[in-house]
Amino acid sequence: MKRETAITVGDHRGNSRIWLQGKWLVEFGFTRGKFWRVEYNSHVTITTADSGRKISGKGDTPVLDMNSAKLSAIFQPGQSVLVTATPNKITITKAK
Repeated sequence: MKRETAITVGDHRGNSRIWLQGKWLVEFGFTRGKFWRVEYNSHVTITTADSGRKISGKGDTPVLDMNSAKLSAIFQPGQSVLVTATPNKITITKAK
């Protein structure tokens, strides 16, 4: 199972922001109330975890919100990125 979509990087308080929301996240293991972690390299890797940041949201719709200087070092506001979801993992790379 795999899902790919292109999104645009936003900005918030001077840093780049990526906001992922929707019931599609549940299909890949990112359920509201569980935990997730982020790794920053030349791309961003998000994985489910046993502890760390709690997946927020309302009802059965999870939200993953990233807004940091580390994210800004990789992606700039207005830049198009590719979000690739596989079970328990989401990779965000620069769009080609």
